[in-house]
Amino acid sequence: MISKQKGFSLLEIMISFTIIGIGALGLLKLQTFIELKSEYATRSIEALYNAETQLEKFRSRSTSGAGETITYNSINTSSDEITTNGVTYTLAWNVDNIISASAKHITISSAWDTRHGNKEFVTLETIISKYNEFD
Repeated sequence: MISKQKGFSLLEIMISFTIIGIGALGLLKLQTFIELKSEYATRSIEALYNAETQLEKFRSRSTSGAGETITYNSINTSSDEITTNGVTYTLAWNVDNIISASAKHITISSAWDTRHGNKEFVTLETIISKYNEFD
């Protein structure tokens, strides 16, 4: 007597579970990768914002230094630490007068530590003239 088999064999079920398990591990690894890249993007944007804010302080200078402005001569190499959303960013700027006495070359770097202990940074460069059109 020949019986018609209905359902799946144990081997077929084990193969399908193995394929589903491998796919689930791949999705887990992909999600971890996406989370790390998302964190890097967020930190990079915050670091860029901090560096741009410091550049704006240099650009919004005045001859008298009145209010919250600074004078051209007070723009010197220095550093600062800023904490944003629980992450500490180290802002460091280097000021060179290599172009001429009436222009300064400024390089600003905003650095932070990742959760794995790696150092990441964003760097901006600009040239600021001694002569300000707003004075």
